[in-house]
Amino acid sequence: MKRNPIQLLNREQLKVLPTKALLGRLRRLHQCEESFVLSDKDESEICSNTIQFKDTSEWQTAYKELKEILKSREHLPKGKDAKALKLKTRKAEKYRVAVKKKCN
Repeated sequence: MKRNPIQLLNREQLKVLPTKALLGRLRRLHQCEESFVLSDKDESEICSNTIQFKDTSEWQTAYKELKEILKSREHLPKGKDAKALKLKTRKAEKYRVAVKKKCN
């Protein structure tokens, strides 16, 4: 399967991307080949200013920066955490409605 190489982006360019695009970039970074030696590519297929292999310093830097930016983004709970949050919100809403009725 032919994959498009990943473009090098600086931290400021990554910060303006939506979370969905960042997660897609993370997935593509994970799909990079381990090294040039282990790949079936020849030197003519290697593009400069792109990330294609995990054993490069560019890949490691891009991965660290991406993880740091994703860590600062909002986390939406799933599963049991989401269910507990919804239950807590419903209880709080019922309490506000009950207090509002008493005050009126």
